[in-house]
Amino acid sequence: MAAGALYFKMKPELAHREPIAIHEAGHFFAHTFFGHRVTEVEVSDNFGRCRLPAQDVDDPYGFIVAACAGKASTDKWFGWKTESDEAWKKSKDHRIAYTVALEVTGNHKCAALLMQWAEAQAESLVAQHQHWSQIQAIAHALIERGKLKVVKS
Repeated sequence: MAAGALYFKMKPELAHREPIAIHEAGHFFAHTFFGHRVTEVEVSDNFGRCRLPAQDVDDPYGFIVAACAGKASTDKWFGWKTESDEAWKKSKDHRIAYTVALEVTGNHKCAALLMQWAEAQAESLVAQHQHWSQIQAIAHALIERGKLKVVKS
């Protein structure tokens, strides 16, 4: 099914939320995959966010991959990557991931290499069929509800 086809046909008034929901669902899936606590994920007409409470993250590499997973999910949903990563490199997600990469490595050259690795890992994570179907299900729930709160079990 082409990007956005489901909501353009069934609920066109919600179609514009679909890429935002896919992006945030990618973050949510990756954070929970790596064991990070997420309190809520939310989308509206022109923004989305995946909220994590203050926590010690024992796996900074997983955190960096999760920060890259929103872009990876959106790229998969569209079915292509942009020719330039200029917008990605200016984004808040990239800034967060790069800051952690710099803390882990201690220098910019190694942080840039770690970011390349993390972006490839995020692409691989979301591309797996069983993961992608979960990301899509989360995104569709987000489109319908606007917000998903995570209840601690």
